[in-house]
Amino acid sequence: MSTRRRILLWGGAAAALAFVFAAIFTATWIARDSRQDLSLSYFDPDERDASDAVHVTAFDGLRDDTPRLCAGIQGCIEGYAATHTTFYRFATKEQAASFASSSEDAYQSDWIVIDYDGTSLSPADRSLVEEVIDGTWTSD
Repeated sequence: MSTRRRILLWGGAAAALAFVFAAIFTATWIARDSRQDLSLSYFDPDERDASDAVHVTAFDGLRDDTPRLCAGIQGCIEGYAATHTTFYRFATKEQAASFASSSEDAYQSDWIVIDYDGTSLSPADRSLVEEVIDGTWTSD
């Protein structure tokens, strides 16, 4: 086989490999839902601009307690404790659903689970926090 033919063959193989890599990267980038990266810290009232925030009682005292809250929970990547409730974020929606179904009183919004177990939040306060979290998924 001639040197020129080898160069063409290797060049074609490299181009094909680059095309396959680019196609996989693009498909992954398009299919990935960036909302899964929304940290629970986003809801911390101390980190938000108070002028555009509605007071949500469920977020009172919100603090990162991931090591304690996520210990032994499959897929739990973030756990925040608050005065009135507990919030968990999971690697997948399926893991969040599994955890939510194992709790006596929880609400799932995609990757986030609100655990109301043992809380005294009013139905209006529960509805408000659920609307805020659900609305975050659909806002820009």
